[in-house]
Parts: sequence; C-alpha cells; structure tokens
Amino acid sequence: MAKSVADAVAAIPPAKDGVGAAGAVIDRSGSLVLTLSDGKMIDLGRVDGKDGLDGTSPEDMAVELLPDGRTVRFVFAKGEKEYAFKVPFPVVLDRGVFKEGTAYEHGDAVTFGGSLWIAQRATGEKPEGNNTGWRLAVKKGRDGRDLNKE
Repeated sequence: MAKSVADAVAAIPPAKDGVGAAGAVIDRSGSLVLTLSDGKMIDLGRVDGKDGLDGTSPEDMAVELLPDGRTVRFVFAKGEKEYAFKVPFPVVLDRGVFKEGTAYEHGDAVTFGGSLWIAQRATGEKPEGNNTGWRLAVKKGRDGRDLNKE
C-alpha cells in the first residue's frame, strides 16, 4: 500500500502559482473583459445591465434662485417622489446704502458714511464702532479739491 501511495503522489504534477483577477472593465461594445494577475485578458462576453426605469430627465428637474440672492434650490421629481435641497453660496451681495431697520445677512455689503462695509453675521446695527457685525472693506477716501485756474 505504501508503494501505491508513493506512486500516486509522484504522479501529481508540480504546483504552479495561482492566478487571480487583477481587474475588470466593460469595453465599448459592452463586453466584460477580465484582466488576470498573470497579464492575460479574458473576454467574458456582453453583459447587459439590470432592466429598470428610465433615468431622470431634465424635465424632472427644477433649479431656482431664492430671494436671498445667494441660495440655489434644486428639485428632482419623478412621479410622486420628490427630492429637494438647497446650496448656499458664500458670496458678497451689494445691498446699496445702509437703511436703518433692515435685517442684513452674512455677506451683505452696504455703503455707510462713504465706506463699504460687509456683514460678518446677521445684523441690523449701523456699521460703526466695534462688535456691530460689520467689517470695513473699503474706507472712504479724502474729498477732492477744486481746481483753480488762475
């Protein structure tokens, strides 16, 4: 019996390194091509995706600029389902001359006393003094002089 086992073991071919999948790609024709760890490529044939509903089309989407002038709202709808989200943009918006009693948001820019001020937080205070929520962006220049021709 020992001789039979020894003969059977001797008949086993020498071991080779294993080959694994190193990568896969679906080519332009829709075929799945496997790249093996030894460099060989195997074309597994055409693969079709799962049957499903059509994707979302541009008609199913709405984009609007909200009244604050710096937030964009996106709405995606398909039948009864709707998904909406807002994207705020941290931009400086010119709100003209400062008006007392007006609420200003972070990023609003106003002219006050000949200077340009940018709100650093929501505020309704005048842009003068410390801790008012405003940062001086452009300081008023000197008044010009009259040109006298003699």
